[in-house]
Amino acid sequence: MVWTGSDIREKTASQLSLSRPSDTLSPAPAPHPEQEASAGERRQLTVMFGDLVGSTALSEQLDPEDLHALVRTYQDACRQVSER
Repeated sequence: MVWTGSDIREKTASQLSLSRPSDTLSPAPAPHPEQEASAGERRQLTVMFGDLVGSTALSEQLDPEDLHALVRTYQDACRQVSER
């Protein structure tokens, strides 16, 4: 994926605002043929989705920082298993 737009830091707040319903985002321009061949590469990707059963009820019982630490521990364990 290649960013083809301008640097967002150069935009003013009024240029970034999409407050009017008629404002729309325009699609990125098509790449030049010579860029298209070298713009990317094919890779195998594995995606894991995990659901923490009861996490909503748990989030109601725990302090936000404690919940974050618990979820982070779970994510680290999943990461270690998936990197094997």
